[in-house]
Amino acid sequence: MSLVLSGTGPGLTLSIADLPLWQGVRKEPGVQRRFPFRLGFAGPGPIRQTTEAEVVAEVLRSYAGDDYAFLTKPPGASAWADSLGDAKVAAVMENWTGQPPRAILEVGAGSTYVGEKLLARFGEGPSYTIVDPAVRDQGGPIQVVSDYFPAPALEGRRFDLIIGFNCLEHVPDPVAVLAAARRHLAPGGLVLMTYPDTEQNLNEGDINALMHEHLSYFTERSSRWAAQAAGLAVRGLERRAGAFVAVLEHPPEPLAPPQDLWEEDLLRRAAEMLNSLLLRTGGEIAARLEAGETVAFHGATNGLNSFLALTGLGSHPAIRVFDGDDSKVGQFLPACPTPILGSGDPSYPGHDAIYVSAVTFLPAIRRFAQQVHGLPAERLLPLVG
Repeated sequence: MSLVLSGTGPGLTLSIADLPLWQGVRKEPGVQRRFPFRLGFAGPGPIRQTTEAEVVAEVLRSYAGDDYAFLTKPPGASAWADSLGDAKVAAVMENWTGQPPRAILEVGAGSTYVGEKLLARFGEGPSYTIVDPAVRDQGGPIQVVSDYFPAPALEGRRFDLIIGFNCLEHVPDPVAVLAAARRHLAPGGLVLMTYPDTEQNLNEGDINALMHEHLSYFTERSSRWAAQAAGLAVRGLERRAGAFVAVLEHPPEPLAPPQDLWEEDLLRRAAEMLNSLLLRTGGEIAARLEAGETVAFHGATNGLNSFLALTGLGSHPAIRVFDGDDSKVGQFLPACPTPILGSGDPSYPGHDAIYVSAVTFLPAIRRFAQQVHGLPAERLLPLVG
């Protein structure tokens, strides 16, 4: 199954007819739902998902459901998730200097984990508010607003620190969200956002970038464009572990609107590299399997699920999937009938080929494989185009 690139200029579109809807690992295998998926432009600025409105609406509705499956489990759900939460806390502490903030707002938190950690760091001074329709656990010093941002319950309130981790890519209009953050930002305050660096994903043909949940696809240029369009100044923009860490603030003077940005070259490159992933890399793996080799993948990710479903390789009995998140062990990728194994499993080094499907973490996974299994780095191949 290949991707189709059609149109020209602002009408340029990358399309997949039947991308699986990612709903996390499951207790039983089997891809339940597939939908069309399109990337293109809804206007100048970041590359946007331009899939049919009814598909996008169904995904957005699923966020507030009791059975919502997080793309990555929120901090507090597993040791791996906690490590990601601790990294978020560290990012805040690195960028906030001076006296503790008086009021903190967290957008799209997933849990109260980061809030509890930050309150422990800052002391009893700050008020802490979470706005997120998926947060269930309420109580204690953290106020939870079960709604999308911007929420009517926040009207008129100002915050010294507004944070949002891996939420900006999920909203249909990121500029509107950033502009709302500016309106809620107290003088001298900071907005700190993290979100995927899809520039790297799309350039390499990392299919993890493509999912119905992600509506906006950011590069360094489009990150700066979106901040300026929302009236925020960029204090810092750092690439870290496959993500951007953006630190934004009120500008000293009102900003002029940014010039139009159309990242057509990146969309063309993405189509080329993703087709290479499905056809060239997929063909390489199929040839290995036909020759009787065993193939392993490290990372039970949405991208691996999409790759196995679109290439039809997932049903091969010689494929194994490993993951470092213990909460996934024994469960299934929908597109693969064999259960997920822990990355420390002794069978790991015995495979003829090992592909890293959690491409963002390739350096760390290579170090792990060398330290735990004695494998040289070159044995672990990135699952890219």
